[in-house]
Amino acid sequence: VTEVEADKTEIYVTTSDDKTLELYFIETTSLTRNGEEVDFSELEEGQKVEVEVEKNGKRLDPLSVKILE
Repeated sequence: VTEVEADKTEIYVTTSDDKTLELYFIETTSLTRNGEEVDFSELEEGQKVEVEVEKNGKRLDPLSVKILE
């Protein structure tokens, strides 16, 4: 996670191939740590996450975000 925009429930993540993705959480996005649902406020810059996305037009909607560390 390179940036967290709490007021917009948006995160920026850098992928393993060094691309930056801008992800706006949608109503159904699940956020988990150690298999348990957590609040968006648990996200911090510098964390490693695993993201499952769905392409929606030009946008990528995060379906699930797992905090790995």
